[in-house]
Amino acid sequence: MNRLSLVLTGGVAVGATFVAGQVLGDLRGYARGQGEYAVAFAQAEAANADEQKALMRAVERVAENAERERTNMQARLTAADDSVERLRQAIRDANARADPSAPGELDAARARSLLAECTSKYRDMAHRADKLRATVLGLQEYVRTVTR
Repeated sequence: MNRLSLVLTGGVAVGATFVAGQVLGDLRGYARGQGEYAVAFAQAEAANADEQKALMRAVERVAENAERERTNMQARLTAADDSVERLRQAIRDANARADPSAPGELDAARARSLLAECTSKYRDMAHRADKLRATVLGLQEYVRTVTR
């Protein structure tokens, strides 16, 4: 029994050592895997933060361009309003100088008034077109920025 128990004890000891080595190796491998995962996760988070910052800068640039376009559009509208007002004043002056008893003068005054009305409608249409243009340009710039 002495010899058999030594062999069994030795076998158990070798087996226990083998199992302990496997468990220890698995724990080291797990720890190494966790460490690699943590590094990869940190790198991905840093890259994501950089992308977010770039996107925010791009969105701010789009907003600045939209504000600049709005300012330019307002300047164009003011210039158009001034032009329409000058035309209306010229029509008022022409109507004041006209002799109502002259043949065709009533038709001429009506034509001048229609011209002023059409000019106002044209200005309003151009302003709406400017707004749509600014919206489309802003959206296009935003899409280009986001899809980069």
